[in-house]
Amino acid sequence: MKTLYLLVLYLAAIPLPAVAIGPGLPTLLSQAREAQTLQNYQTAVQAYLNARHQYPNAAEPAEELGKLYQSQKLYQLALPQFQDAVKLSPQQPEIRLNLAQTLSYLDRNLEAVNVLAKAVKLFPHNVDIVQNLGWLYYKTQQCTLGVKLLKSFLSNGHRNRNLEMTLGTLYSGLDDYSDSRTHYLLAIALAPKDDAPDRHFRSICWYNLSLLEKSFNHFDLASQAIHQSLDAEDRSASWLALGELQQAQLKVPQAVQAFQRASKADETPLSTYDLAALEGLSGHIDLAFASARQIENFKDDSWIYNFGVTKAQFLRDMAKLYRDLWTDKANAVDLTPRLTWGAWWTWLIHKITWSWWAWYWTQQYQQWELKLASQAEAGGNAPEAWSDLIKANIDHPEVALKYLHKLKAYEAEKNPSTQALYLAQEGRLKKNPTLLAQAITLFPPEQLAEKITAEADLICLLKAQGADVTSWYPLVNQVFKKLPGILTNRGIALPVVDIIYGATPAEQKIWRHAVADFSEAAQWDARPYDRPGVVYTLALDISHSEGIWNLYDAHGKSVLQGTFPRDQKKETALNDIYQNILRRPW
Repeated sequence: MKTLYLLVLYLAAIPLPAVAIGPGLPTLLSQAREAQTLQNYQTAVQAYLNARHQYPNAAEPAEELGKLYQSQKLYQLALPQFQDAVKLSPQQPEIRLNLAQTLSYLDRNLEAVNVLAKAVKLFPHNVDIVQNLGWLYYKTQQCTLGVKLLKSFLSNGHRNRNLEMTLGTLYSGLDDYSDSRTHYLLAIALAPKDDAPDRHFRSICWYNLSLLEKSFNHFDLASQAIHQSLDAEDRSASWLALGELQQAQLKVPQAVQAFQRASKADETPLSTYDLAALEGLSGHIDLAFASARQIENFKDDSWIYNFGVTKAQFLRDMAKLYRDLWTDKANAVDLTPRLTWGAWWTWLIHKITWSWWAWYWTQQYQQWELKLASQAEAGGNAPEAWSDLIKANIDHPEVALKYLHKLKAYEAEKNPSTQALYLAQEGRLKKNPTLLAQAITLFPPEQLAEKITAEADLICLLKAQGADVTSWYPLVNQVFKKLPGILTNRGIALPVVDIIYGATPAEQKIWRHAVADFSEAAQWDARPYDRPGVVYTLALDISHSEGIWNLYDAHGKSVLQGTFPRDQKKETALNDIYQNILRRPW
């Protein structure tokens, strides 16, 4: 692609003949197409440019050159070709479709809408124009206009599966579960064959239906739909959706496998994004940063056209990912043992640096949310704007609460399953542990990730407000069972009773002092006696040349174990054990 781009710049500087001499237009186009087929782009581009110069009133050379650039994802170069082609041949709907698609690839969706809104007046019976305009209405938050357009077209007796699927998507954007589901199922019924095109179409429809069901917390139906999608065709997007379902239920190993399966054939960065977010949520921050860097290396944005996301929304999501990762990293550094002045100095530098990056990405995230809120308002999608404004004003609780109450009232009837989410968010904004505790009791089993996140936030809130540890240690124990890494991300270490046995009493005493010094340096509540709320026990067996450690739960079951060399420095051995507990494997 880079070679072609440089070639285009070079050819643009070559003066073309001033008069039409040589082969006719059909011959030039035939030569260009043949060269293009052979991937001889230099010859193809030159032939198209010659044809454009020799036949300035013909639209075909500009259209064909635009398609060549588009196929090579050189959308900035394709755009003027399609614009010229539309002027030269305004009665060809396909050229307008290519122009709109190119604008959308360049994240100029509102301009693309204008192109197709004019085209639909000229070609009111063209299904492709109607369908693409409906899709762009969805991407630009103008779902009401999209529904009106497609319903009007279908009311004339047309039956078209693409339109039915797009209508289902538009209704989903309006939070209309019943109509959205109806039209997705109608679209599926219009693709009954067992051939590749119908199976591909059904796979997409079932995938879309699974997203709808998940958004209304119908996890059983969502799971059925996504498996139907995979049965129809093995698509990376469907594996991605399956992974997201499993992540919501904290089936972490299964979700990781699904995301990895999706990434094998994924032409988008979405599977890597979801994997990074899951790694971060699980406390594996370094892995998450590595995945995020892979996303940064993904330079082709053309995939965005076919997904219900815009460039601005994806950049917002990336800012959120980095905000969360840097915030978690800045919190987790507080659990670093600081046994020397050098360790304290290193901690301070990391704390300041990582906190600054967390602040920076928070500002970026909030700016994107404000921009998206403005776009949603312009498109007439007030609920989406309220959602964005809540997130943009997280540092201004009184403003965020105003929009939260509006959104909660709007969705109360449409989607009652959101009650726990809104109550939890209200508790966070008001810093009210009672509201957060109430919300936790309302989460269904399928929303386990949201519930655990709310529990982790409640722990931090109670700790910050100076509540006695007996009020939040039980929560720490619960969260550790399900997602220990989220505690690390909040700067919380699991409290334990430590037991040391084996060897001589003198050596046990040395180890006990080492544990006491280490736990104090790491702000880790690890002490050799029972305390209210502490149910886990860390047992160190130093009776052999290679020490053995076990972490036992309240029932005496070993949930983590390992070994350590007894001749190793005690703080090093203890730190290895500590890190294993902080980042309990999946």
